Amino acid sequence: MKSNTKISILIPDGESHVLYYVVNCFAKSGGVKLYVMSDKKNNYMRYSRHIQKFLYHTENNKESRWIKVIDENVEKYNIDLVFPIFETAIRSLIKNRDKLKNRDKLYALPSLQNFDAACDKEFLYKHLLNTNLSYPLGSVAKPGEIPNLNNLKYPIIAKPVNGSGGGVGIKVLKNYNEVLQYCERNPFECNIIFQEYINGYDVCSNVLCENGEILACTMQKGIAYENGEETYQVAFDFIDNKDLYENTLSLMKSLNWMGVANIDWRYDIDSNEFRVIEINPRYWYNTDASAIVGVNFPYLSCINFLKQDIPTQDINLITFYNLKGFIKKFKKNPLIIFKIRFLQKQTPLFYAFSDPMPMIHKFLWRTKNIVFGSN
Repeated sequence: MKSNTKISILIPDGESHVLYYVVNCFAKSGGVKLYVMSDKKNNYMRYSRHIQKFLYHTENNKESRWIKVIDENVEKYNIDLVFPIFETAIRSLIKNRDKLKNRDKLYALPSLQNFDAACDKEFLYKHLLNTNLSYPLGSVAKPGEIPNLNNLKYPIIAKPVNGSGGGVGIKVLKNYNEVLQYCERNPFECNIIFQEYINGYDVCSNVLCENGEILACTMQKGIAYENGEETYQVAFDFIDNKDLYENTLSLMKSLNWMGVANIDWRYDIDSNEFRVIEINPRYWYNTDASAIVGVNFPYLSCINFLKQDIPTQDINLITFYNLKGFIKKFKKNPLIIFKIRFLQKQTPLFYAFSDPMPMIHKFLWRTKNIVFGSN
């Protein structure tokens, strides 16, 4: 920030798993005081030294009351910026922004229609039908319904249209019998989208936008995954690809996007084009990796909110390993632990070293649950 005065930020959905990555980004930028609301009393992030005040509440199931608690905390702690980080809170604040007493302190968010088009894979598929962007052909079925797949080629990938990511419910199906088995065993209450599986590889683009224009962007290509390509990337290359950038810009313009988003693409090696897979309309797993290479999305969101110029970003195109990716690499080459520059520039370990208490409490909590069982 240009001023020496710290900006006070209220994160109203601190129960989200992406809080850790967002806090790391603000710790790297400095210039902020973080206040975090959460409906999880034992949230391990309450022990972070980077959080000014952890505010436990019990109102997440009552939207109107939750809005009131936000208003109360904004006034009590003289908050400058209300900063939701995950889908549920973002959508609630889009719906209820006119009910906030200090709605001018909420950073710019997309319209509800465009947010839902991005968040719901079925709505996104219908939106893409009216664009020039490439995407896998598909068909949508209701729970328990057998989809019409006459125009699709196997293999097919099945996905719930709603979900918080991580590959939950995603499965590649090789024939019609596997489709039938998937439908019979499907535990989800939402619709399922079935799309042709693209022969190629995964890439992501991460953006901060205003009225559909990209203010900041990073791109990454996965090289290792938590448990197969349908799950989280645990190691990836930061890349610079003009075609991917132009496709991302076209997609964001079509949604007149406001704020951040993480877009999953599949590069089709048969047709040599990027195909839109899905949009995560919020902060994402490994947001702090972009901060390490030079693009600090939470900080830049604050800069934009304050109507300050977004500085030019010089991106360091490195291979990044998150904690799980680092463990995989360490098992193959234990001597990597002595490469300090690698640990500092290509892993999040220095985030953990500078703020160890959340990870310690998380480890103790998990150990307790394993030994004694969770209540």
